[in-house]
Amino acid sequence: MKDLRYFFLFFLLNCICLCAFPQKQNIKFEHLDINSGLSQNYIYCILQDSRGFMWFGTSDGLNKYDGYKFTIFKNNAKDNNSISNNFITGIVEDSKGIIWVSTRGGGLNRYDRETNKFTHFKHEHDLQEPLRTTSNFVGLIQKQYKGQLDERADKYFNYIQEASGRMKSLIKNLLDYSRIGSKKELEQVDCNLIPENVLADLHVAIQEADAHISHESLPVIMGYPNEIKQLFQNPFDQRN
Repeated sequence: MKDLRYFFLFFLLNCICLCAFPQKQNIKFEHLDINSGLSQNYIYCILQDSRGFMWFGTSDGLNKYDGYKFTIFKNNAKDNNSISNNFITGIVEDSKGIIWVSTRGGGLNRYDRETNKFTHFKHEHDLQEPLRTTSNFVGLIQKQYKGQLDERADKYFNYIQEASGRMKSLIKNLLDYSRIGSKKELEQVDCNLIPENVLADLHVAIQEADAHISHESLPVIMGYPNEIKQLFQNPFDQRN
């Protein structure tokens, strides 16, 4: 009987030890990368939302993972409801279950689960406001005093208005470029028109240098109009 008590005591001590010091668990990790459908291997932020979906922010898009496959959201210059920028810096879910995504340079995005569309919130300085003010006042002076000044004055006012129009187009292109990053679509460019715009921009400098510039017939190519214009203008910028 005494031996039986010792046996039960030994058994009880073993049970206590097993409970107090559980066996080491065999933890396994599953690796997810671009081969699994992830848009990029560098992850900047992670969120598990209230519905169980995993969200991963990269510099090449927002990734949503349902446990089986990835859905990738990227900026599309032709779709105003796509995410505003591909570089994702933060992902949060508010108390109403709305997903908010911050980006580098593209502001804040609110994700609509039902439509898979994004609403953009960004702060933009109105870079064209000073230009509009200048152009408007020149237009008023031109209208009020047209014919009362000499022909040279009318010509100068026209130069200012034309230069303001080109500057407005340049600012718009810069803003568009900042929204879509480095991804742009090739356009058909008539290279005969580019020199005319460059010469118009540099009209004063050309007059001061008493220079005469001409060109032969140029082709129509596929390219980026602003970059091609800059290519034509660079030699003049280096004239000094």
